[in-house]
Amino acid sequence: MGQDGDAVGVAYSPRGDFVASASTDGLGRVWRVANGRLIATLSGHGNYLTSVDFSTDGTQVVTASRDATARVFRAETGAPLAVLAGHTDRIPSADFVGDAGSMLVTASADGTARVWDALVQPELLVLSRFGGAVTDLGFVDERSVVAVTADGQSILDVVTGEPVDVGPLSRLVRSRLARSPSGATARIRGGTVVLRSGDRTMVLRGHRDDVTSVSFSSDGTRLVTASRDHDARIWDAASGRQLALLQGQFGVVNDARFSPDGRWVVTGGPRNAVLWNAGSGALVLRLRGHVGPVTAVAFDPSGRTIVTGGDDGTVRTYRCEICGGLDELIELAGERLAATKRELTDEERERYLG
Repeated sequence: MGQDGDAVGVAYSPRGDFVASASTDGLGRVWRVANGRLIATLSGHGNYLTSVDFSTDGTQVVTASRDATARVFRAETGAPLAVLAGHTDRIPSADFVGDAGSMLVTASADGTARVWDALVQPELLVLSRFGGAVTDLGFVDERSVVAVTADGQSILDVVTGEPVDVGPLSRLVRSRLARSPSGATARIRGGTVVLRSGDRTMVLRGHRDDVTSVSFSSDGTRLVTASRDHDARIWDAASGRQLALLQGQFGVVNDARFSPDGRWVVTGGPRNAVLWNAGSGALVLRLRGHVGPVTAVAFDPSGRTIVTGGDDGTVRTYRCEICGGLDELIELAGERLAATKRELTDEERERYLG
């Protein structure tokens, strides 16, 4: 095993099959222990590396550097996954808390330690760029999304990003009033929402600041609210009872929408959009890519594509791999398991497949 600079840190993968090194030449390297072969070079830092660590499942590596950043890579390929930027001085150490997708902890000579969310999604594709912030999004059909900015609206093909003509269309403006398929209404009133269903009126209380958006699920049984209090909440439309609290945006939540099948919620916050499990309220994935607040979010009618609009004037798309049906999820799970080059144990089969 060799490298051009001095080794300043080494780490073994949990199973002992790989060893990673950090060097003063600014590169990290991953070696296969059995034959000493170099299998990945971890590049991108602009200064000496200071430490290296594996996730507890051995699939990812994090490196720290004197360039004030930490970087996350796939262990077996060296493919870059994330850049953790924000410290103002060198980072002597960066460590995974658990397996791939878990939190990371960095300690810096700037006198701070930071905890990072290392959930990583495929790159968001820029669908279009506008001169002003995107204030709302909505779908005309399977392929056409309306993007509203302060100076007008555009209708875009969600695959190509090209403008399309779908005939006359009224201006889309996010309303403070949402309607369910059954005719129930939910109106924003400051930090509350007034829900009217038939002859019954309920006031949904819980947010600690103004509500920014309200939307029903497609079957009308639930609604989701976003607020300046940094939270989103899911409510039962029949009783007005809160079902889930979505916490993790760390700033104003500008918009929140259900997927067409009601299994997921996407929210737009101060730095990224977030995908949530609508049943449990668990954070599933952060959708990074915008520079500044995400101001509008939407699912396409199939539920497989998420579209986000930002204060940076861009509209971006994200393919939601886990948003398919059961057969597609089983196929996806099989592909991901095959990539790990291992089989499920009997215990795992019983736990996950029943």
